[in-house]
Amino acid sequence: MKKAIVIGASSGIGRALARVLADHGYSVGLVARRAELLAEVAGQLPTPSFVKTIDVAGNRAAPAYNASKAFISNYLEALRNRFRKANLPIVVTDVQPGFVDTAMAKGEGVFWAAPPEKAARQIFAAIANRKEHAYVTKRWRVIA
Repeated sequence: MKKAIVIGASSGIGRALARVLADHGYSVGLVARRAELLAEVAGQLPTPSFVKTIDVAGNRAAPAYNASKAFISNYLEALRNRFRKANLPIVVTDVQPGFVDTAMAKGEGVFWAAPPEKAARQIFAAIANRKEHAYVTKRWRVIA
């Protein structure tokens, strides 16, 4: 059985992606800060899932959040290189989303917002095609 880990799986894009992956036969690791929502997601998936609660805080009020995004991209690249060098059959896809119609993207100046389900389908396509990077929606590649 194929396996995937979804960070931010309790709502929005992550929740939709966990569902798409499970619908395609993946066992899914679900990671986010809200344990009760993760348990809810896990209970709705047709394949085995595993839950881990973590919290990477904030935005303007918590600069660590933005720094963590840069860290994740660099960390994923290092993992990808390690797996490739060790000849391991592990694919690492770094997802860089633009605006998706979730609670996190509410406010002024939001444009090109996609529904979470559309974002999840595009992310799944990138995973299935073994892409190193996914820009969601695809038009965000120009900005990223």
